Amino acid sequence: SAAMQWLSGNLFFVAAGALLGPVAVGALKAAQNLLGITHILFQGLENVVPARAARALAEAGAPALVALLRRVAWGVGAATALVALVAAAAPELWLGLLFGDAYAAYGAVLRWFALVYVAMALGFPLRAGLRALEATRAIFFTYAWALAFSAVAAYPLVEAGGALGAVFGLLIVNLGSQLIL
Repeated sequence: SAAMQWLSGNLFFVAAGALLGPVAVGALKAAQNLLGITHILFQGLENVVPARAARALAEAGAPALVALLRRVAWGVGAATALVALVAAAAPELWLGLLFGDAYAAYGAVLRWFALVYVAMALGFPLRAGLRALEATRAIFFTYAWALAFSAVAAYPLVEAGGALGAVFGLLIVNLGSQLIL
């Protein structure tokens, strides 16, 4: 599962490197790193929410689990949306300020990455709930779908849309994964 998750996310970067060169990959990574502050939240909650979800389910049943996951979804979603909104409001400023003027031209990439991160945040409570229910098969199939889509679509999307095509592919992976979950 971990290998499939890693590959599905990184095949778009590999395709961008092969087709567009290192500057485009650098711009993609710069945009991703700007939003990477949300990983602190994601990783921290990964250590807490699955255990609390399992406890809520065991002690009070499905309604308690759903209530917990709704609170988590609103909290993670709001925090991620806030970071995404700040980044997307002035992407050229942030990219230029933190990575240099050469990257400021990739502002649209940062705006699309903001949407990717909001989609990622929405998937977190879904996966935590499925783990609490011990229904992890759906998570595995989601990773398999994401890898299959990425393997088929990364090259054509990057070829057609450049760096924006790569981010669009990542958005499709994340939104599709949430629909499957």
